[in-house]
Amino acid sequence: MAAVPALPAPAGGLFRSLRHPEYRLLFFAQMISFCGAWMQHTAQGWLGYRLTGDPFQLGLVSFLGQAPVLLLGTWAGALADRLPRRRIVAVTQSLMMLQAALLAWLTFTGRVPAGHVRLLAAFAGCLVAFDFPARQLLVGGSVPAADRHNALALQSGS
Repeated sequence: MAAVPALPAPAGGLFRSLRHPEYRLLFFAQMISFCGAWMQHTAQGWLGYRLTGDPFQLGLVSFLGQAPVLLLGTWAGALADRLPRRRIVAVTQSLMMLQAALLAWLTFTGRVPAGHVRLLAAFAGCLVAFDFPARQLLVGGSVPAADRHNALALQSGS
């Protein structure tokens, strides 16, 4: 039985795409953004449950935050192919920040009905549907072709 040859190690290592300053900035900004988005997603579901005491609301808020990605994803990806990607990401991230600030303000002032939580979750989901394709395209354009697979793999892991 013949020995299986070892695969060559990737040139530059596991984090080789981080050598490119534009990608490095995008990668770390994305990590911060994703942490905030997941914290908000978790808090929205919990808030919906806490306001109503109904476990169904927890699932509904989560569903409303994710369904727009499924429904709008293809169209948003086609739009990201045609419009300036940086502008799409800047607009969606700014609107996500405003959405989070509005939800926080409503919560801290005690003026947040469960319907607003659902509406804001759906709005955030719509923003994510446009943000993700544009962000994927930004990653591909921020590194040379030789490091593109590594950059996309790192992005998927963050």
